[in-house]
Amino acid sequence: MLTATERATLKRVLVVSNKKGGVGKTSCTSNVGGVLAQAGYRVLGMDLDPQGHLGVELGYKGTEIDDGGAGLFQALILGQELKPAKNVRPGFDVIPGGPQTSHLVDSLLGKAMRGEDPSYLLAKKLAEIAGNYDVILIDCPPGENHLLTQAFVAARWVLIPTAPDNGSINGLVELAQKVIATRPLNPTIMPLGAVLFAIDSRAVAMKARKAEQIRTVMGDVAPVFTSVIRYSQTAGVDARDRGQLIIELAADAEQQKAQRINWARMLKARKAGEDVDETILEEDAKKKGPRISESAAGLANDYLSLTGEIIHALAENEKEQVK
Repeated sequence: MLTATERATLKRVLVVSNKKGGVGKTSCTSNVGGVLAQAGYRVLGMDLDPQGHLGVELGYKGTEIDDGGAGLFQALILGQELKPAKNVRPGFDVIPGGPQTSHLVDSLLGKAMRGEDPSYLLAKKLAEIAGNYDVILIDCPPGENHLLTQAFVAARWVLIPTAPDNGSINGLVELAQKVIATRPLNPTIMPLGAVLFAIDSRAVAMKARKAEQIRTVMGDVAPVFTSVIRYSQTAGVDARDRGQLIIELAADAEQQKAQRINWARMLKARKAGEDVDETILEEDAKKKGPRISESAAGLANDYLSLTGEIIHALAENEKEQVK
């Protein structure tokens, strides 16, 4: 069990979850966390996925930061201190996941089979460090019930990304069941809201229809955020290949666009017989590199808008609790 003080320290812990894979959980964890950190919030991202995809999104996969989930395993099973990797981005710390997270599952199962209750292990460890952060985001795998239990017992809120296909939306039913099943262990857990992910930004009628489907599935339990994350395969691939957040990719795309305009102007001036510093042209040519999708700007705005809604929802809910 958690003490009232421990539970209170976990009031800004958000599980990012859906019982279906490929609906944007890791992308939302990394990009919402990145926007919050740029805005001055102290953020902790935790990767509970044995595949360790948060490391791909944030660019630390395969670096010395990437312990494959060993630190998480040692903290929960061996009782060691939970030590986040500091400043993967300024103000954004992480606890990596990976193959060792699978061993964590085996150990949790072993404890349960020996009659122990391991449900509060993560919550206890997070409570020790939660005071260092304004927001904690936990990226969950779609399955593996023991890991989900750890996250849901530790969390106050559930952020629910969902793709527009019926399979993803129907996965919300299983998620709602998981929330209900966790209530005896964590009576405070509630869905914060659902967000439509990877949807055509021009499909206004479909967005409205899918949002209504989510409301039907979730009832009054969770609102649907008005912000949606548009489908932009090129920008998403560019960001993962470069290990960048979408807001970082958008900034690079804007700079690249400015360089292209400047380069074109200088070439035009040279053609007109004007004096041009050739070294500038050479340097600009070196900087050009592979062209970044200009859709990154729109996608970055989606994450900015969503993050604003999340912070507003947290603040409003916390006001209600004070009344």
